Amino acid sequence: MLFVLFCSSSSVFSQKRNALGWVWQNPLPQGNPLYSIHFAKDKETGYAVGTDSTILRTDDGGFGWLAQKLPIETTISSVFVKDKKNAVVVGARGLIGRDLGVFMKIPTLQGIIKRRILVNYCAEPSVIQKILPKGFRPKLHEGKAITGICLIRLEHIRPKFTPAFIGVKSENAAHRIAVLWEDENGETREGVYIPRRDTDSFINSTVGGKLFPGEHHRANFEVTESKNKIKFSMKSEDETASVKLAGTISENLPENSVFSSLDEASKFFEKGSLGYSVTKGGEDLDGISLEIKEWKVEALDLDFVESSFYNDEAIFPKDSIKFDHALLMQNIAHEWHSARSFDLT
Repeated sequence: MLFVLFCSSSSVFSQKRNALGWVWQNPLPQGNPLYSIHFAKDKETGYAVGTDSTILRTDDGGFGWLAQKLPIETTISSVFVKDKKNAVVVGARGLIGRDLGVFMKIPTLQGIIKRRILVNYCAEPSVIQKILPKGFRPKLHEGKAITGICLIRLEHIRPKFTPAFIGVKSENAAHRIAVLWEDENGETREGVYIPRRDTDSFINSTVGGKLFPGEHHRANFEVTESKNKIKFSMKSEDETASVKLAGTISENLPENSVFSSLDEASKFFEKGSLGYSVTKGGEDLDGISLEIKEWKVEALDLDFVESSFYNDEAIFPKDSIKFDHALLMQNIAHEWHSARSFDLT
């Protein structure tokens, strides 16, 4: 979900002057070729970038440099520094940094939701409760828990203050459950719990959970679309998750849906903008919120839908879950915002 941009290379050397004249400072703190350097308006905060994930930061106008640690190996070709807390570097696998030079999860991304399918099931609350981490409970509608899969194609994804041409695209899938919980003030909050994320993006699967919220599994996607029809399939490379569906845009939900109308379903899911994703460490959940500029959904009448997760009777005993309806969103401007992690300890 980050950036790809290649630039011509030129070496940059940091030097300082003392009473004896110019003194060589590079290769301290490192000796890799550097391709780009940029300073904030304060002329004190600056970054230099280069090969082998090299990112250096200075807070004194270039007289002293500290190396920044990154979770991936790549060549960084260019850097832009907005201020002391925000910088963007781009290269073979692009990165974003903030907060006094420590590379952390992104503050805000923006882009276009080219296509978002919400495949929704209704399930017995007691079955769903067994899946949820401590502190969460299922959000009910007509006595049923609501769970499903978000299948989303993202385009032009980039930091909020960067131009659209560096944005990237990806196909993604997130299994999700509508949940409620109480915050530290005792107030009831709502959102979605995400036990699994899949993506076709190498970047998402490599740095997800490190540089932006949400650890992702690699998966293969096949999508065929026309004006009113869509055929979709996804299979994870670890062969533990798969989804298949085909459908046609419709004006109404299925007659047997637990939601009385498209508008009622739309309002239910619009409130679930805050998501918490599973992390490998298991001590907390990654938090991210979705801000959609203009919420608009259509009904998607499915000819069939198959989900390895929801078809697993070891998790969902027979008759404890059933498909309810599907919704479609297209060409929607949006932003992703990092949210505070949910502590599970």
